[in-house]
Amino acid sequence: ALTFPQACARLSRALAETRIRGVKTNIPFVQNVISHPTFQSGEATTSFISDHAEQLFSFPKSGDRVSKLMAYLGDLAVNGRKAVGATGAKTPKYDVVLPPRVAINSEERQNPPAECQARVPRPGLKQIYDKHGPKGFAKAV
Repeated sequence: ALTFPQACARLSRALAETRIRGVKTNIPFVQNVISHPTFQSGEATTSFISDHAEQLFSFPKSGDRVSKLMAYLGDLAVNGRKAVGATGAKTPKYDVVLPPRVAINSEERQNPPAECQARVPRPGLKQIYDKHGPKGFAKAV
């Protein structure tokens, strides 16, 4: 932007298009600051925030529809339908599916149990170091 008001407008647009989920941010506060006439005129001083606190710290209620929808869908998938008066097929119950067990310690890796036979992971760098020492580790890296 070539001028300060243009820079404020570009920053305002960028902040309006920013989406951060899961944590609170200071985006509404910064939007209030850069849209304030005193700030845009370049007359803001070090007491600007305390002088205009009522205007700067009043935020519009956010309509975070995506997070609400995702929370609803997650609740629906885990707990089933609970809405009073809901019609249609019941939410199906699914069996719990666990991943196959993997041999995790050196003893199991040497003689894996039957349920781990097909799932023995490759040795990692630590196992290579333990077995072949620093030279074998350096060669592997």
